Amino acid sequence: MNILVANDDGIEAGGIYELAKSLSTKHNVTVVAPDSQRSAVSQSMAIFNPILARKVKFKDLNIEAYSISGMPSDCIKLGVYSLMKEKPDLVFSGINCGANFGTDTLYSGTVGAATEGALIGIKSVAISTNSFFPKHYGTAAEYALILADWLEKNDLPDGNILNVNVPDLPIDEIKGVRYKTLGHFEYNNDYVPRMNPRDEMYFWHPTKPLEPEDRKEQFDVDFQSCECGYIVVTPMHWDRTNKELLDKLSSDDTLQWQKTSKGIDNDEG
Repeated sequence: MNILVANDDGIEAGGIYELAKSLSTKHNVTVVAPDSQRSAVSQSMAIFNPILARKVKFKDLNIEAYSISGMPSDCIKLGVYSLMKEKPDLVFSGINCGANFGTDTLYSGTVGAATEGALIGIKSVAISTNSFFPKHYGTAAEYALILADWLEKNDLPDGNILNVNVPDLPIDEIKGVRYKTLGHFEYNNDYVPRMNPRDEMYFWHPTKPLEPEDRKEQFDVDFQSCECGYIVVTPMHWDRTNKELLDKLSSDDTLQWQKTSKGIDNDEG
């Protein structure tokens, strides 16, 4: 298969190298990645500036690779429509340095790139490792190859991606695979204040998750299983519409627009 690999950690990140290396043992891989760190950009795109694309040597791998000045979503669009000779069969985004649990997926550039693939109509996977200082990218890389083999024979419903989080453990310490819903993964939001030499205040996000005892009580969600040593797979869809609430709002007459003689929507002018 032809596989497009992207990320949000940048072309030099260790995770994307391990992912491309694993997938290229059985498939044709093209890498298109940002030229530097682009975490937490969600599905944003570069629309007011040109995107510079450089063909680069991707370490010791004999694969086509491009470094671009755009966002993770741009990597997918450019890869599919401008850089690859054929439309890819799969999109893989990752391996992200740090998990993408629950509400993380709203901000994640890793998930944003995979979602872009799904919007284009390509089976797509976002894969992350549960550590900001990973030692075992190879575990996630091996599971990515298992997923690629499965996706070669199986389809995903239109608009869906697989969001995968892998414990940062040696392969033989992984307890198995679980399929879970997204949870509400919370962070410490006490921004760290600093002063620059001009006496102007600036802030750093602490990027520190809350301790388990400080989180909202939740049951059977993604991060709980991953923290216990399981690979966690969550199918996701780009459409966030709450169908149940949509029906309720549609049937509530008090929310309908009422035309009046004074209203701007008066047919009588």
